[in-house]
Amino acid sequence: MRLLACLLLLVSGCAFAMHGDTQQVGISSTPSGVGCYINSDKYVTTPAFVSLDRSGIYTVVCDQQGYEKSSVTLSRNLSMWIVGDLFLLPPLGTIITAAVDVSSGAAWKLSPACRR
Repeated sequence: MRLLACLLLLVSGCAFAMHGDTQQVGISSTPSGVGCYINSDKYVTTPAFVSLDRSGIYTVVCDQQGYEKSSVTLSRNLSMWIVGDLFLLPPLGTIITAAVDVSSGAAWKLSPACRR
């Protein structure tokens, strides 16, 4: 029984183990050096890489004098790594690994939802 508990801890969270609960997101612009706000509270200057929680939804707004303001929404989509949860120690392994991935945010990946 103890071995089973240890094994479950080692394999739990396939997506979490593969890419974690944060994602590096690159923000760039032409021209570079443009100021961008992420959800109105985090400021970066392009080009930039930021680490964002996979479980969030973000709006990136970039604005520079003389240029049109631009925004992109980053939404969360189901990560294909969660499919790995379906093959680990079914059915108990599936429930545990999926629960770890969903609760940690690792079940998601961030990608652009729209451009304006």
